[in-house]
Amino acid sequence: LPPGCGDNLCSESESLESCPRDCDYDVVVIVEEAIRDDLEESLTAYLDGLASEGYRGFIRGFAPAPVSKLRSVLTEEYVRHNIEGALLVGDLPVAWYRQFAFEAWEQFPMDIYLQDLDAVFYDDDSDGQFDRHSPLQLEIFTARLHADVQTLTTYFERVNEFRRSGPLLEPTALVFIDDDWSHLARYYSLDSIYQSVNLVA
Repeated sequence: LPPGCGDNLCSESESLESCPRDCDYDVVVIVEEAIRDDLEESLTAYLDGLASEGYRGFIRGFAPAPVSKLRSVLTEEYVRHNIEGALLVGDLPVAWYRQFAFEAWEQFPMDIYLQDLDAVFYDDDSDGQFDRHSPLQLEIFTARLHADVQTLTTYFERVNEFRRSGPLLEPTALVFIDDDWSHLARYYSLDSIYQSVNLVA
């Protein structure tokens, strides 16, 4: 075993193969570098909460760069640490996709670009938005939190309180439907699961 194997830190001399107990993680928290220091305490508490449930995670900062760089970072972490997913915190880059559907052009942010790490995405008309891709097979999950530091701090405080004390409110469903899909609101009924459902369409 390499020196230091078993100290819960994946050093440069260690790898998944040589020391999986140090280098195998469940999740990476990618945080905007400009707010990393402000959120350090909140994110550390968040990772401690994950650890109490048997999940390992670590924090990595991300300086301003194109979304292709963010994808490269996630690929690196997938290869080096076998991550299952990533929590993206702050103002981090987004890939956009454009397609023709339902007799109209539509465009939307698409984090599948960050979840399928070896798929090929194409921008045939060079407008800065992808418009087709190779077959998809997702390697990781992603989730995003984008807000000011105070709101993010409050969010993590509530997450940690939930882990300590359980639900803070009675379970309620909130369904928010984009304008393009608002006419389909009747298909989003969650009345059979929740006693209270708040539908915004």
